[in-house]
Amino acid sequence: MKKRLAVIFIIILCFLFLCLYIERVLVVNQVKSVLNKPFPGSRISIGQCRLQPFSGKIKLKNISVERSSFYSLRIKELIAGFSLRRLFFKRGVIYPEYIKLNIEKFDFQGFMVRSLAIEAFQGKDRQGEFSAASFNKDKIKINNFKAKTYLDKEKLYFKDLAADFLGGVIEGKAVVSLSSDFEIFFEAEMRDLDLEKATQEFDFEEKASLEGKIGGKFIAKSSAQGVKNIDGKLLIQDPGGVLTIQDKSFLENISRSSRIPLDILVESFKNYRYNIGKINLYPENRDIVFDVALDGEAGKRDFKVVVHDLLR
Repeated sequence: MKKRLAVIFIIILCFLFLCLYIERVLVVNQVKSVLNKPFPGSRISIGQCRLQPFSGKIKLKNISVERSSFYSLRIKELIAGFSLRRLFFKRGVIYPEYIKLNIEKFDFQGFMVRSLAIEAFQGKDRQGEFSAASFNKDKIKINNFKAKTYLDKEKLYFKDLAADFLGGVIEGKAVVSLSSDFEIFFEAEMRDLDLEKATQEFDFEEKASLEGKIGGKFIAKSSAQGVKNIDGKLLIQDPGGVLTIQDKSFLENISRSSRIPLDILVESFKNYRYNIGKINLYPENRDIVFDVALDGEAGKRDFKVVVHDLLR
């Protein structure tokens, strides 16, 4: 009798291990399928997958999502928690009770994010946290991201978001859709950004020198396919600043469009002191246009700066 019970116990144990193995394979395939929707044509690998059915946890480690010369995503750890009651008794889409994500780096069409960590829970009652060491795009560098987070079904919300940029601060909020399109909406307010620091970091020193502080609001939308839209209104703060443009080709373009003689433009943009100013940024095809309007004792100065191929 004891021998028969032992055999039955071993069979049940083997059956449970087989079920866990099959379930783990199904989970890995499901995760790959989910990741393949926002990142089509990518090569996806998952180093480890651990299931904890009694606690409702799924742990994945060393996830790699790559597509040559297009993007590279390396996730150190992803933990998702589910309610067992909902898993077994609720029909339809099942959303995670919480997620914990640790990304080493994300390189996407020139955008680079490093050391990103997220912990979020379903509902506004329990807040999680978000942090990222840096976000880079070509010459643009934003550091020390921090925010509070929560989940609402398939959407991940960031509130009280703050980051350091050009000697000033960015504060705002964001929403990330965790569905197949992976859309991101970002709304922020900037304060005390240093224009002289901007000309230095963007390597504009040989073309122009600019002093002053700027702030304002802007919004951005993107998806897994790239940046869709950027729109903003910025104001240069009191007491203004000084602008000098040395780039002859830039002044020649202004001269042709405005029909103002080049020598007059050279003098008018030399040590020009402005008291107030505003910058509107908006999309134009795949470019972002910075429409600059300055006003000072010597009169007004209006011009545009275009950043090419930022939108996808």
